[in-house]
Amino acid sequence: MKTILLFLTLLHSSILLCQKNTQNLTIDSKILSEKRELVISLPHDYSNQKKYPVSYVLDGETLFEGHKDVINYLSGKNVIPQIIIVGIKNNNRSLDLTHVADSSSNFKPNGGGQKFEDFIIEELIPLIDSSYSTAPYRILCGHSISGLFATKLLYTTNEFNAFLIMDPALWWAEMEAISNTETFLKNPILKEKKIFLSIANSLPTSIQSLEHALKDTTNATLGIRSAFEFEELLSKNTSEKIIWKSQYYEVESHGTVPFISSYDGLKFIFDFYKKPSFQTLTDSSHIVLDEHYKMLSKKLGYTIIPSAYDLSGLAWRCQELENNSDRSYSFLELYINYYPTDPMSYMQMGKYFDLKGKKKKAQEYYQKGVEHGFDPNGN
Repeated sequence: MKTILLFLTLLHSSILLCQKNTQNLTIDSKILSEKRELVISLPHDYSNQKKYPVSYVLDGETLFEGHKDVINYLSGKNVIPQIIIVGIKNNNRSLDLTHVADSSSNFKPNGGGQKFEDFIIEELIPLIDSSYSTAPYRILCGHSISGLFATKLLYTTNEFNAFLIMDPALWWAEMEAISNTETFLKNPILKEKKIFLSIANSLPTSIQSLEHALKDTTNATLGIRSAFEFEELLSKNTSEKIIWKSQYYEVESHGTVPFISSYDGLKFIFDFYKKPSFQTLTDSSHIVLDEHYKMLSKKLGYTIIPSAYDLSGLAWRCQELENNSDRSYSFLELYINYYPTDPMSYMQMGKYFDLKGKKKKAQEYYQKGVEHGFDPNGN
């Protein structure tokens, strides 16, 4: 019974935490002449003292929750950074997510994508940047027709660093979105962009093999053929301006592909993020750790530092478990350099010198710890 009560208590706390860190906002857009609903998810320990990349999720009413779950899981495992998520809900999906009008389409009205793009660039991003502690690293996520929209923004704006394009509706308007891809790929705007393209199995029942579908010329295979044509155009890129990956999900349908696309796509976008595991420590491990975070800061455009917990733990491990005081000192130096106002960094360095028999030096660090807020009485 106690176990069940504990589980229910933890579940209730988890639900409250999710509710606390999820916010619903309404923006009154002058560009669109209408109100737009947003749903915002903040990291569980969100702080204005930190910076966070932002993932903008189109089709927010359907894609937001799954995308959020994936980000919470992967960031919790330190595979990707903590991320602010902005879900943009639709008012008129076919109008907003298509840049080019198509009078022959049953999806009407359409062709209003440029206004929606202007809304995102000129109103939404400035609002999010002024309201939250954002880093200069943005991801744009879209599926189906919103994947079409994301593909267009890949060529037209420099506001996004990475694109998660999930089974996009590139068939729209006779594949207009990719008709000039080879030319667009030479655009300097694409430099260092990362693209993850997912393709679902949308083969009609009359066609059993992908090879057959790609040779077909009927509308029944237009969706999957257009996606693979985009993949082929990306593969022709030899300028190394963009970094891309595609994945065909043979067992996923158009409707089920977004969740696994978010998982695989975010891991690809942040394939450089995961910190060194240090199963075995060496004399250069502190350098490896320091260089890793310098690399992250350079790639993401803002300062990222190792946690005080990690630095303290590595120093303790060297001293207490491996009996290597020199390695412990190297991590403690990093600890103090990264966290010069953390009293525990000085107290731990003081203990290091105590163990070395250098009592005077130890007292100097203990005193600095007290000066920065350590209470020797435990109050």
